[in-house]
Amino acid sequence: MKLLRQMVVHGYPDAAPIKKDAALGPFATGPTSRSWKRKKASMQIVSSIHGVPIRLTWERWAHIVEARDELAGRMQDVLAAIETPDWVTRGYRGSLLAWKGFGRRGFLVVIYKETSAADGFVITAYFTRKSSKKKKVWPK
Repeated sequence: MKLLRQMVVHGYPDAAPIKKDAALGPFATGPTSRSWKRKKASMQIVSSIHGVPIRLTWERWAHIVEARDELAGRMQDVLAAIETPDWVTRGYRGSLLAWKGFGRRGFLVVIYKETSAADGFVITAYFTRKSSKKKKVWPK
């Protein structure tokens, strides 16, 4: 199933179409849907703590869910972690890590990059039980 989903997501014409896939969240319709091309190109945009619009594209979301099944259906949680994090730390090569407490699961971490004052994008997201407040940039 995972390989078939990859084939459809990456546009292989010989792959059997997948009608619904809960892991893709709001982009769950397959390539046989009339609105599939529009959804494939669509994206979700939220503002970071600095007021920078951060985009999460369909392709990036599919890539994140492919690697981390526990994030299936949690797109809104990922976007909420960027908008209202508990704290933010500095990552590698100018990236930022938004940390959000998530009960017994631990913490939801969303790595994103602000490329300018008017643009940014999500790199990845994951759950972890260990928190880190080293290199904390917000709140100070």
